[in-house]
Amino acid sequence: MGDSSVVRRFSIGQCLVGLVIISLLPALIISIAFVYHSYTLDKERVNIEAIALVRHLSASLDKQLSETLSGLEVLATSRSLAVGELETFQAHAIRALPYQSATNFVLIDKQGQQLSNTLVPFGQSLPDTRKFMRFRRVFETGKPLVTDLFRGPATGKPTLAMAVPVFRGEEVIYALTAGLSPSSLSNITSGKNLPTGWTAVIVDGQGTIIARTREAERYIGQKAVQALLDHIRVQREGLLESVTKEGTPVFTAYTHSASSDWSIAVGVPKANVVGLLYEALFKVSAGALLVLFVGGALAGFLGRRVTAQVRQLIAPAEALGEGNAPPVLKTWLKEVHAVNGALEKASAKLVEAQQRANYDVITGLSRRVLFHELVAHQIAMAARHRSQFAILVIDLDNFKAVNDTHGHPAGDFVLKSAAERVLAAIRISDVAARLGGDEFAVLLNDIDLPGARIVAAKMCAEVGQPYADVVPRVSASIGIAVFPHDGGTVAALLENADNAMYQAKTAGKGRVAEASRA
Repeated sequence: MGDSSVVRRFSIGQCLVGLVIISLLPALIISIAFVYHSYTLDKERVNIEAIALVRHLSASLDKQLSETLSGLEVLATSRSLAVGELETFQAHAIRALPYQSATNFVLIDKQGQQLSNTLVPFGQSLPDTRKFMRFRRVFETGKPLVTDLFRGPATGKPTLAMAVPVFRGEEVIYALTAGLSPSSLSNITSGKNLPTGWTAVIVDGQGTIIARTREAERYIGQKAVQALLDHIRVQREGLLESVTKEGTPVFTAYTHSASSDWSIAVGVPKANVVGLLYEALFKVSAGALLVLFVGGALAGFLGRRVTAQVRQLIAPAEALGEGNAPPVLKTWLKEVHAVNGALEKASAKLVEAQQRANYDVITGLSRRVLFHELVAHQIAMAARHRSQFAILVIDLDNFKAVNDTHGHPAGDFVLKSAAERVLAAIRISDVAARLGGDEFAVLLNDIDLPGARIVAAKMCAEVGQPYADVVPRVSASIGIAVFPHDGGTVAALLENADNAMYQAKTAGKGRVAEASRA
């Protein structure tokens, strides 16, 4: 952050007063250019901080939704659901409710009829929701769902919900939903997470406000401002100038949630930045009338020194744009020192957000999006050099039984240990990733099918070794696909490797299979 113990620092205002006192007309032009340059830097800094903050809030929202979804998925595996003991299941759900951020759990059949609702004693009449079937997609796709804002049939209040499928064999027989009160999102948009005067808002997929920093009770359920909605529909993340619901002009940063159709936006009052520009320009212009006859030599010298100080900010800004850490500046200007500090903080937040987006928290491996980018890059390189590489898809056999038997901490231990064994079986130039759940993938650079077989066999043996205090025994089923023989795109290679992995599972698990070739 700089050496604050050696260099005495002055404010930009103090420097401008000095310039006005000793400058002629050329100094006035330099001063006006300098003030405007400072304004553009302040505006850029605000945009950078706003983007970093909105990404941080989005990550917090995704984490909260992920935790709720995980709890819901665990509840969906309840034995009482499998055998149809719904009264027992409701009692189980009520006991689990205090440990979740949900307001209630609801079990719905394919027709949309509620079968169990933790807000209503079991056996009493439940609301008829068949005309308002919001969870039909869960039955159609077998995948979780996060809804937009709606009015809860049991409470009559604005509500959000998450839903997961409940399977019986391959068939989805129920949708298990968790009701979420908009107030449960208040910890994300609370004022303590924002600088003074800033406003944060969360909107659902229809553009309806579901959480807000200011006057939440007034605006929840209303549509967000149209300018923001127009940008959200076109681009997942960006910046714009708009007005708040109260009519305050703001610079707005927004981003899309990774785990839902929701978006988060942060508005920074334009007056915070533009007001400083007008104030500085007025002072410079008024002071210039008093000092037109003062010699310009000293003013030009001091102006050049000040401009040089501000120009030092270009390198940190460019470094931040390229994803590098901004260099530390030695400056005697307080504002330059403050902006450089803000750039360092923004860089740290950006690195943290990129780390969360690209790397799995439990295993430290690459996530699916980063892995896809690396494979796409390797496809381009291999096509150019006419070389080969292989994709391995690894699935842990009996992993669900570990979670069911020992709980999720044991499952996390197995995932982390398996990741370490996968890394031990590959070269430093290769890439390992966790695609999700108990499924991993490996990119083996510059290798043919015989070489990939050797690595896969070694990996299968290592991953299948016993895990301390864990039963049943966990093994690995591995599928191999080789570029270009088994596909020329990321999707094709992963699909063929995945199919091969399922062939290994079908053949008895704990073994390696290769993509079928015509």
